[in-house]
Amino acid sequence: MALGGAFGVGWTPCVGPVLGSVLILASTSTTALQGGFLLAVFSAGLAVPFLLIALGIGGAAQRIQKMTKYLSVISKIGGVFLILLGILLVFDRISLLLSYGFQLLKFLNYDAIVNYL
Repeated sequence: MALGGAFGVGWTPCVGPVLGSVLILASTSTTALQGGFLLAVFSAGLAVPFLLIALGIGGAAQRIQKMTKYLSVISKIGGVFLILLGILLVFDRISLLLSYGFQLLKFLNYDAIVNYL
């Protein structure tokens, strides 16, 4: 119970602003179907990762054991990424990361998805 309470206290600042934004968008959408769709996507985005973790927790120890030889390389790559992210934040250039991300994911036709909603 204490672990759940601690998780809730730590989770609330992260999920609260996003949930508030989704609720505002859903309440101002033109139809109830659009609002329901937004809320369903938000709920699925929260639920699916937890469900996948719950399904895979049994075999996770075996998979992690197989990956131990790569963990140092993965940690170093993650560390370099965090340092680069910190540099972008210090120099107020985080918009570069967003623009590169949009260019990288251009095949998703993001503009059409936004205009559809």
